Amino acid sequence: MTNPSDDRELLCSVLAGERAAAAGYSRAAGEAATPAVRQKFLDLLWDEHQTVDALSQELRKRGWLPQIPADPEHLRKVQKQLEAPLP
Repeated sequence: MTNPSDDRELLCSVLAGERAAAAGYSRAAGEAATPAVRQKFLDLLWDEHQTVDALSQELRKRGWLPQIPADPEHLRKVQKQLEAPLP
């Protein structure tokens, strides 16, 4: 029988690795030399996001990844910043 703390550590480690891979694919897509190469990196990035989502859901289901609700006032502030015209 496996130890739940070992499972948690393993899932968290895999999640961190998948997030790092997603960041790498995102950077590579932005620097790709051709549209075909860019699209390949974007496809890989999409796959990584799907994996990150699945891992995150499993961790939340087990109560190991708390979901902290966003502060409505902070959301309004960020929305105003995003809607403001660029200088």
